[in-house]
Amino acid sequence: MENKNSVFLKKYFAEQNRQQQLNMLKDYMLTLSLEELTSFTLEPIHFLGDALKNPDVSDEMKSQIHNNLDELAFLMKGKVVA
Repeated sequence: MENKNSVFLKKYFAEQNRQQQLNMLKDYMLTLSLEELTSFTLEPIHFLGDALKNPDVSDEMKSQIHNNLDELAFLMKGKVVA
């Protein structure tokens, strides 16, 4: 069974209009409790942290994660602001 975040994210990424995506994100985040909001916001960081620890993830992929941390930080700021 999919969790609430997964269902939302499928709809979010299916939307082509960037402004509509931002509105969807804002509206969704306003429906979350503080605990759910914190979990939702930190989910990508936990995912990438687990990937970096996983021996099955290639060194090349780990290098790409490290090389794109600035972009991740930018996206996370946008997620929190939205």
